[in-house]
Amino acid sequence: MFRDFICSETGSVAMITGFLIIPLALAAGMAVDYSRGVDARMDLQDATDAAALGMLALPDATAAELDAAALGIVLANLGEGLELENATVAVERTGDGRIIVEADIDLSPYFMQISGFTVLTADARSVAASGGGEYVDVYLMVDRSASTLIAKPGPDMTAMLNLTRPLVMGTVIETTEPDGCAFACHDIDNWQTDAVTLLDRAVANNIGLRSDLVTDAAATLAVTLLAASGDNLRIGVIDFAEDAALNLAPSTDLAAIQMALDTPIVPYGRTHYHELFDLVMADLGVQGSGKTAADPRKLLVLITDGAYSQVYTDGTMRPDATVTVDSSPDITAFYELFDSSVCQPAIAQGFDITVINTIYFPLLNSVKYDDLVLPYAPDIDGALQDCVTDQYFEGSTAAEIENAFGTLAESLVVTSTRLVE
Repeated sequence: MFRDFICSETGSVAMITGFLIIPLALAAGMAVDYSRGVDARMDLQDATDAAALGMLALPDATAAELDAAALGIVLANLGEGLELENATVAVERTGDGRIIVEADIDLSPYFMQISGFTVLTADARSVAASGGGEYVDVYLMVDRSASTLIAKPGPDMTAMLNLTRPLVMGTVIETTEPDGCAFACHDIDNWQTDAVTLLDRAVANNIGLRSDLVTDAAATLAVTLLAASGDNLRIGVIDFAEDAALNLAPSTDLAAIQMALDTPIVPYGRTHYHELFDLVMADLGVQGSGKTAADPRKLLVLITDGAYSQVYTDGTMRPDATVTVDSSPDITAFYELFDSSVCQPAIAQGFDITVINTIYFPLLNSVKYDDLVLPYAPDIDGALQDCVTDQYFEGSTAAEIENAFGTLAESLVVTSTRLVE
């Protein structure tokens, strides 16, 4: 029959074929447009879901701010290649804390315009709520060692150097720190002539320290998490320096969390990381499933600069000591960099570990920085990353540190929220 059709010389067959080509081509084109519309609807639903979850992390945003933020998330999550004529997103925050996001997009059809259809419309609706997601205990493991008492970069650093420059003149420290001492350490060194610590001087002169940056950013993280996650997320605080201690068991009490961050219970000193992870293994039990409040997943957030874990001054160098410093004519001091082997038992136990590496801001004209920090920074960074099972952040400026905590907060809010509709 097909051969007969091809070979037919009758005009009626050719005429019928000609008439059929137009509707067949139009039908094929409309099928293409319809497929585009279906794909756009699926992409829009995924994008709207992402927007609804994201808005839970903005409890203090105005209605206009929510609409703008949600629109940005929707547009960012739509599939590439969509030629949008229009996109609108509306956000509603209900009295019970739910977030409702409704989105509409318009696309120009390729073929349907021939039939009078000038626009394809897709819409989606998503409802998100806090709670009901994964249960997580977040342990903020805060480095309280002396190196965290370095002044904030910028005006605070300048003020600290100006404050201490007259104190170091004519002393042994002037040979290593001629511009002044950038560290507000609480110990009184032999070059100081009174009983006032540099930390006391910094506090009296309202000089901000690196430790302030960390605790402020951690407090902001706590506010974000507790506002958006209901009872699914709790925050604990562990202090460590030469010793380690659980300052606050996991809690949803914002005031208690703030107090624990502001009031370290481990004295400042050198950084003994093995003490920290010994405490983790002894006191935190085993990793949880995250399915119930009684069996939460445990996330350890190590907040440190990764600097020296111990110093030995007896002239005997331990095999794992990696830095040698002649601290005086008669004493050779051996420092250890952060050793990632200390965290391996916790990793083997199943604990999740995030690291926020508060790397040093470069110090000019500082022998201490040039000898003890700069040459070993890549080794410190690499060793800290070897302990990461979850996320890794690093930063030295206020903006970088705040961004690290903010990104961590956003990721944790998502784990403790759920889509309701």
